[in-house]
Amino acid sequence: MAVSHVHIDVPPGCAVQMQRFYGDLIGLPILAAPDDGETMLCFGANRLQMRLMVRERPTIAAFRRRLTLEVDSLINQSRRFDDARVSYCTHRGFRYTERRLFVSDPVGHLLELKQVWPL
Repeated sequence: MAVSHVHIDVPPGCAVQMQRFYGDLIGLPILAAPDDGETMLCFGANRLQMRLMVRERPTIAAFRRRLTLEVDSLINQSRRFDDARVSYCTHRGFRYTERRLFVSDPVGHLLELKQVWPL
């Protein structure tokens, strides 16, 4: 069993911002959106898809829930955010591998970025 896709509500007119953020800045591959009349953009990796669904009044609960993405390098990701002047915060745990980066997307969804460390 595996997760197939997740839906994220977004307001109309934010396609360029979202494509720049998730595609260019985060590095998620852009996929062909399903022909369902609601999906604005679709991103994915492996078998998981993230679909941005256009809603007139989207539900965005930044502090109630968050999306966690695995990245190859937190250092490289923070440099991309710095170059793009995107605000983020970091969290460090007790171990070196317990580091996270928190950032909000252009419409306010909270993202947690973590690095997967080899064993």
